[in-house]
Amino acid sequence: MAVGTARSLLAETARRLAVRGAVRIVMLSDLGFEYGAGGAMRRQIQSLLLDGHDVGVVCAGMMREARVVPAESPDVSALVPRGRMLRGRWLGVQSVPSSACMDPSRPRSCDVSVVQAVAALEPDLVIAGNMHWSGWSISLLDVLVRRGLACVAYMHDLHFLTGRCCQPYTCNSYRLGCDSHCPTATSYPALAPSLIHEEWMLRRRVFLETGVPLIANSAWTKACADEAFGGRAQTSVIRLGIDTALFSPIDRGLARELLGLGTGPMVLFGAVDTAQPEKGGPVVRRVVEMLSREGISFAAFGFGSGAFAGVRGLGYIRDERQMPLVYAASDCYFTASAVESFGQTVLEAAACGRASVTLRRGGIVDIARDGINARTFHDAVPEELAAALRSIVMEPTRGHGLGSAGRKIAAEEYSLDMQAAAWRHWIASHGERAKS
Repeated sequence: MAVGTARSLLAETARRLAVRGAVRIVMLSDLGFEYGAGGAMRRQIQSLLLDGHDVGVVCAGMMREARVVPAESPDVSALVPRGRMLRGRWLGVQSVPSSACMDPSRPRSCDVSVVQAVAALEPDLVIAGNMHWSGWSISLLDVLVRRGLACVAYMHDLHFLTGRCCQPYTCNSYRLGCDSHCPTATSYPALAPSLIHEEWMLRRRVFLETGVPLIANSAWTKACADEAFGGRAQTSVIRLGIDTALFSPIDRGLARELLGLGTGPMVLFGAVDTAQPEKGGPVVRRVVEMLSREGISFAAFGFGSGAFAGVRGLGYIRDERQMPLVYAASDCYFTASAVESFGQTVLEAAACGRASVTLRRGGIVDIARDGINARTFHDAVPEELAAALRSIVMEPTRGHGLGSAGRKIAAEEYSLDMQAAAWRHWIASHGERAKS
């Protein structure tokens, strides 16, 4: 299929935006609002609804399996930003669990039920997010374009670039050709080695030959896409936004009282699965050991957060409306994650007025700015990370200054309104391209 078809469909979407002032959007997702990418998608939907667009979701599972979740369902109450009204119409969630196929021995599938669910909502634009849990084939985007639907792929990670993995870390094969020699073929999302090269080639067909655009969540993610496709794919950056009225500074003493946490200096860390090695678990353990002896306490959220000795494990918190209290109770946020494409937890901490200590890897540096609102390090040296945390939590004035700067960054650059404006500009830009 010629690139012109995908471009002409996007130009038509831009025309409808210019005429109507808003468009109808379907978000494609593997797990609905679950986990990190699901939370990011929910925030995208919030911004789009605030901007007057009609939005619905088609997913493979986890969001009330096999039925539509309508606008009045209590499950979607978290869509409404604090103190604001949604101008657009929420179309609900259509879950199609029968379409999921995670058998690593089978090729990724393009289930007709997913295509039908999307088409039934009559979207002006389809935004595809994470698809790896579902086992959906990337060819789904090609099929939707053939059905006359404008599509774009939003990169929460690097799965749209590789033959199977979400984050290649130090592996560079995705740049030249993932194949049967993949060193992590049995890791999530597992895929038989014999199928990996075809998946890598399929992405080249969808994003180069069909011309489906890619939108990255950070400058680093975009740079990875440009490198993977030799600068030939259409790539852009739309940063994720956050409800800065919900994620905002709260009195530390009040937060600790409500959560039952003690007094004294405290560091917070967390992730969906805190204990994963790629989230820096071994380094975090060492830092905890060092600073706990000095009277600095630690709390953690996420699956596996209870596995750290001497750390108050808060578990996986499903309702993000509880998270501002968690950040407010801390003096500093800490992550030793090997690579983050964006770094939502660091953004959340910044919005809540908390400084961060992070590694200087991936897209996290867009938010964690060394010496401004954070201390960032290239290498995961426990002694250096511990020293940075110590200096922040033991010097309240320093921590407050970094936290205030982080709040300013979140409010001025990462609000839901900023995200909505970026999406509107991106859609409208395709009308301008059609004229040139």
